[in-house]
Amino acid sequence: MTQSNSKKGGCGCLTMLVLGVIGIGASYYYGRNFIGQELTPSRSAKIIPASAYATSFISTNPQQWEKLGQFGTNSAQEIISQNFQEFVNENLTQATQKIDLEKDILPWLGGISMALLPASSGEFESNIAVIMGVKNKFKANDFLEKYKNDLQEKPIENKYNGITIYQVNLENNQTIWTTFFNNYLVVSDREYVIEKIIDTHKGKTSLATNYPQNLVRDNAVISVYFPEYDRILLKALENSLPENELDKQVEKQLKKINTLFMNMSIENHGLKLTTLVKLSEPLEETINFKSVSQNLLNKIPQDTILMMSGNGINQLWQQVETERKNISELDKAINETEIMVNQWLNLDLGNDIFSWLDGEFAVAIVGNPEQPLLENNVHGLLLLESTNKNQGEKTLSKLENVAQFLPFIAINRTEKQGINITEWSNYQNTVASYGWLNNNNLLFTFGKTFEPSENLDKTNSILNNETFKITTESLPKNNYGYLYFDYQKAVSFAVNLEPDFYDDFTPEMRALSESIKGFALTSSSINNTTTQVDLNISLVRKNN
Repeated sequence: MTQSNSKKGGCGCLTMLVLGVIGIGASYYYGRNFIGQELTPSRSAKIIPASAYATSFISTNPQQWEKLGQFGTNSAQEIISQNFQEFVNENLTQATQKIDLEKDILPWLGGISMALLPASSGEFESNIAVIMGVKNKFKANDFLEKYKNDLQEKPIENKYNGITIYQVNLENNQTIWTTFFNNYLVVSDREYVIEKIIDTHKGKTSLATNYPQNLVRDNAVISVYFPEYDRILLKALENSLPENELDKQVEKQLKKINTLFMNMSIENHGLKLTTLVKLSEPLEETINFKSVSQNLLNKIPQDTILMMSGNGINQLWQQVETERKNISELDKAINETEIMVNQWLNLDLGNDIFSWLDGEFAVAIVGNPEQPLLENNVHGLLLLESTNKNQGEKTLSKLENVAQFLPFIAINRTEKQGINITEWSNYQNTVASYGWLNNNNLLFTFGKTFEPSENLDKTNSILNNETFKITTESLPKNNYGYLYFDYQKAVSFAVNLEPDFYDDFTPEMRALSESIKGFALTSSSINNTTTQVDLNISLVRKNN
């Protein structure tokens, strides 16, 4: 008996243990759906019709957004919170209600997606559906019940395809329709939009069929997807052009833009926006760009305000020459430019200007706002790399011959540190100066005399500038060049020149302006049909 009872007790304990493990496992796998579920870009795509022009996703996960708290001024963050609450008050709140964003909405809100859907008329118009993820059904239900009870006019309920749609009449004769199913809360100002969402949920073709989930970055707080960008772009261009005329060759190339996907994430420098453009096939006459090196950046000074670098200017010209045969307007504009350059400068646009620009280039505006606003404090700089120095020298010689006949220009030649420098001046100030650093690199300065000790000092390079380093640090290294703007330095110049610079700014605009350090933009290729464009916005770190 004792032995038998012992066995029964052992089996009972084992059974409870197994049931306990199953219960824990079931809670882990199914509990989230019972309580609610976070919305993701791919989950929202499951109920968005395949005909959607565009869709976006905004994460409401506080862990993803809290990194933004380390940036900006205190006033900037206060203004952002205040504006968000005002948006809620203006769009969701009536006179008899008061909705608190943190208490009433954020506890149950698990992500927001917006879909741009075609209008029922079939014209190039659109309607918006807002899809909210419900991560806590109980708190969402409490909020919705409270909201319905506080409405002056009770919602009108209708059934569509087995799902209830609520018609909510707001103040100012505004009406919205909303529905709730499977942890989705959907809102629109058009009833048929809600019906299309329900139809998609019930089995009609959704955007999820071709949704590029692999393009969504893990740390993205905002994602935007244009599934057929060519359709939107072409229609917009046709509507903006007179008589809806669009060049056939241009239309052919634009139709190759298949999809466009954008991510925004919060990183160590501030904000990062990445855009991926997917083509259906490679563009015709594709330029074979090479990634730029840091050779020219070593010669750009630290005090740079604005800088652009790249390569293959001659290849761009070759593509323009090809395209002009198919685009009459382009051909006419180039013809006029060629005539003007020949008459005024005695130069051939193709042979004398573009043919020898086969390497990298960098152009910059340089200045130090901490120094007094004396002459030459702000100047321009242009660096050119070429494998055809002979042609470059011929072009410069032709320009010098033209300049000799200008009464207000004097040309002087000097040598500094083994570099032959030509200077153009107007007898008072330097207009431009230039010299070959070696057989492949030509340096121009504008508004300041070329000084090798300054321009060739690698310790004074933009690569050692802290704002440049942090703004470009996370950009792809194999890129086609940079567009860099030291916003903080430019604003300092503006304030020095005009102390009342901020007088016309609203508090919001000034707070935003004082939070930005700089911008850096670059592009790169993943393959011959996918191009990536990255924009980094570096932000001022918040003072504790």
